[in-house]
Amino acid sequence: MGSFYIGGEPIEITGKQPIPVKFSDTTPEFINDPNGTHFIGQAYVQYFIPEHPKSNIPIVFIHGGGMCGSIWETTPDGRDGWLNHFLTAGWPCYIVDNVERGRAGWSPEFLSRYGMPTTRSQLECWSLFRFGAEHTFPTREPFANQRFPVEVLDNFSSYLVPRWTETGELATKALTALLDKIGPAVLLCHSSGSSPVLDAAIQVPGLTQSLILIEPSGLLRDEKEIESLRQIPMLLVSGCYLDEFPLWQELERQYSRLQKTAEKKGMDFKWLRLGKMGLNGFSHMLMMDRGNEEISAIINHWLMSSHIQGMD
Repeated sequence: MGSFYIGGEPIEITGKQPIPVKFSDTTPEFINDPNGTHFIGQAYVQYFIPEHPKSNIPIVFIHGGGMCGSIWETTPDGRDGWLNHFLTAGWPCYIVDNVERGRAGWSPEFLSRYGMPTTRSQLECWSLFRFGAEHTFPTREPFANQRFPVEVLDNFSSYLVPRWTETGELATKALTALLDKIGPAVLLCHSSGSSPVLDAAIQVPGLTQSLILIEPSGLLRDEKEIESLRQIPMLLVSGCYLDEFPLWQELERQYSRLQKTAEKKGMDFKWLRLGKMGLNGFSHMLMMDRGNEEISAIINHWLMSSHIQGMD
C-alpha cells in the first residue's frame, strides 16, 4: 500500500496582505505571507495492491459530494467497507480524495473565487440520503426495514467535509491524470462523483475499462456523450425508498431514460434496482448499509463474469 498526489498545477497569488499567526501557544508570532507560488487542483490517491492479485485491472473508488475516500473504508458502525471486500476478492484498489476534499489539500486564496463551501446538516442527510422521512428526524425513526445504522448518525456526520460545487473541471483533470498514470481501470463512483468520472471516461475512453455508478446524480448529458461510451460496460445501482422524495423520483426517471438509450445503442448496460430484486432497505449510502457485502458481491460477480480481462 502507498499513496501519491495526482493532477494540479502551480499558481501565483499576489496582492494579499501578510498576517501575523502563531503556530502554537508556545511559539513566537510569525508573519504569514499568502503571496507566492501555490499548488492547486491535486487529488490524493491511496492504493492497496494484494500480494497475489486476481486481476491486473484496478478498481478506482470515487466519493460523492461533501465526502472523501473514507466512505469506502469502514462503515460508521465499524464493519468492513467495500475497500476490504474488493481487496479480499483480489482487486488492486485505488481510493481517491478528489480536489479540495479530505487529504487533497487546497489553497483558500484560490478557492475563494468559488465562494463559500457548502456543508450538510444531519437533517439534510436524514432525508436526502433516505434514512427516513424529514418529519421523523427528531425521533430518529427510520424507514421500515432501513439498513443504514441510524444509531451511529453522529459518527456518520464525522465523514462529512465542506465541498465546493464548481470544481468539477479540476476534479475531472485529476481523474484523467490518474488514469494516464495507472492505465485502464474500473471506475466505481457514488452520487455526484459520477460527474467527473463520466467526463473523464469521455476524455480517455481507452483507459476506462468499465463504469459502476452507485446512485449517480450526474449523468450523461445527451446521446452524443452516451455514444462516446458505447464500448464501455456500465453498471448502475440504485437503492430503495426513491419514491419518497421528488429529487430521487426525477433521478430514477433519468436512470430509466439512460437505460432505454443504452439498450437502443446496443450497449453493455445493466441497472440493478435493489428493491425490485428483493434486496430491500438500502439507502443512498448503500456501501455503508447493513448488508453492504451483498451488494459488493453482486458487483464483483458482474465484473468477473464477463467484463474484465486478465482475471485468474
